[in-house]
Amino acid sequence: MPFYEVSSRYSELMDAPIQLVDENGSYNGKVVSTLTLADRAYQHEWFGKQLRTQTPRYGHYFENVEDARIHLHTDADHVGHQYELAFHAAQFLIEEGIELSDENRGILMLALLIHDMGEPEHEQISYLCGGTVGDIPAGKKTDADRELEAKIRQMFYVHVLSDVPGRIIKKVEAIISHKDGSILHDIFEVAHELQSLETGKIAELGLRKPDADPALETISENVRSRFREKLGGALATKYFVVSDTLQELDSAA
Repeated sequence: MPFYEVSSRYSELMDAPIQLVDENGSYNGKVVSTLTLADRAYQHEWFGKQLRTQTPRYGHYFENVEDARIHLHTDADHVGHQYELAFHAAQFLIEEGIELSDENRGILMLALLIHDMGEPEHEQISYLCGGTVGDIPAGKKTDADRELEAKIRQMFYVHVLSDVPGRIIKKVEAIISHKDGSILHDIFEVAHELQSLETGKIAELGLRKPDADPALETISENVRSRFREKLGGALATKYFVVSDTLQELDSAA
């Protein structure tokens, strides 16, 4: 599975069951893991494989865009980013003692694992959907971009997840498109914040090295300013300050 190439982090909570349906929409008795479904997405030529060839996440900060992979590790990889979001969500569920039903856990983990499948720039996707969006920096995405992303995700569901029940896909899409008001969307957002915080920490640690890339300072400050704005200058909530992953980063520095 491609995510083993980008991350060694795993929690059994990431591995949630999804019951499949036949071509008529009837349950066919088969159950697969969310990680198996993610592997389908990551192995697909138009989607996961295409994402891994695109400009890395945060690449626009660096003079050489590929340096993002060197300095920021997993979060710079489009597949790694999606995979590790599920890990951060799992850790949060454990730390906060939140228990979800198998179905809700499956919906949450699938949304996290495939949420950027509206961003591939494959030529076939462009032909069928009238264009592509790619990875747009935070705050610069327009309503037109969101519409096109949603159109591409709908094609993704048809081509890659056609045997996942429609009601599951509907809930997954609501979370990804921020139209879900449940705790599942809240945890989806927390996972993103935890990952952003970790990436900011990685950038800070990189700044301790001689001849550090100036892009790391920009990334670190952007993360800090976001959290200052959201939390009034104090990271008061315990999962932001005692995250095991952040402690591990500090001890490895």
